[in-house]
Amino acid sequence: MTEGQLGAVANQSPEVAAAGMGRTKRVNRPLLWVAVAWLGAVGLLALLAPFLPIASYVTPVGPPRMAPFNDWPEFLGTDSQGRSVLSRLIYGGRDTLAISLGASLIGFVVGSIIGIVMGYFRGVVDRVVGFGVDVFLAFPPLVVLLLLVTALRPSVPTLLVTLGLLVTPSFARLSRGSTLVWVDRPFVIAARTYGASNWRIITRDLTGNVILPLLTILPIVIAVIMIAEGSLSFLGFGMPPPRPSWGNMISAGTKELRITPVLTFIPAIVLFFTIFFLNVIGERVRSRFEMAGDS
Repeated sequence: MTEGQLGAVANQSPEVAAAGMGRTKRVNRPLLWVAVAWLGAVGLLALLAPFLPIASYVTPVGPPRMAPFNDWPEFLGTDSQGRSVLSRLIYGGRDTLAISLGASLIGFVVGSIIGIVMGYFRGVVDRVVGFGVDVFLAFPPLVVLLLLVTALRPSVPTLLVTLGLLVTPSFARLSRGSTLVWVDRPFVIAARTYGASNWRIITRDLTGNVILPLLTILPIVIAVIMIAEGSLSFLGFGMPPPRPSWGNMISAGTKELRITPVLTFIPAIVLFFTIFFLNVIGERVRSRFEMAGDS
């Protein structure tokens, strides 16, 4: 914007500015509801996968590479082994979402605890633990993931732990910064003055205030872990076949990209929209938290 445009915006009355903000919210609200509907549908299908009238994800149900949109219930066609793409997409989403949510929660819980301990005790504890966090952050994430997954057998628990460790240092840093904001507030100082234990102050006075800002970035972290899981699966270090995930479905489809590109595009499109809508919700939550903090 030019200086003149900035001046015009600055000279607007509060009523005009509020009306503009309302228009922005109305424009963004449909996208938000689409995001909620998409993620709700994906999550519900993944949760109810064993009870849905769909074929097994390991059993061939027709000829290989059957084109999509021809027959129900296999309207997404079949893969190179004649297995249902729809079934593999739903069951693959089940594992992808479980790994992404589980690893995010592991990183959130462990990182929050580490950050609160660093920010509350400070001094030697902060320096020693912070040095370990910095060392872990110094390594390229993909290299760390490949080393851990190669050393361990690829499975859901392995991916949960390794991907959870990937985001733990970031949560620790954010938690530490949030703790430093609250640790010298009057109610914390008063609790110390009246002889409250460190455990009581941390659990009852600090934790609720510290983790609230971290919750606002959780949807974005879930999206990041989903990308990481898809990258590992694409490189052959994710879920072992025949168990599907969106990442290994994309990887398997690329081998026949010239013959049946739809085998790559279908899981790639589902993964793209899921990540996109997670970011939409994450941005909405973050903006609402900032507005609440400013008010």
